[in-house]
Amino acid sequence: MTTDYLSAAPPARAVLPEALSDVSLRQLLSFRAVADEGSFHGAADALDYTQSAVSHLLDKLRDIVG
Repeated sequence: MTTDYLSAAPPARAVLPEALSDVSLRQLLSFRAVADEGSFHGAADALDYTQSAVSHLLDKLRDIVG
């Protein structure tokens, strides 16, 4: 299954809560891709990232949101 994650993303809200101000679009896209694809490997393939990049992005996301 191939999903175009950039065109499927909902429009951004004008103001983000303070806690989310450090979250990047790449982190959110990676999170969604892992949820949709069911694995880091599948997400990496769908996003054309390496598996290690997806893992790194989600580690940083976890650090930000707790």
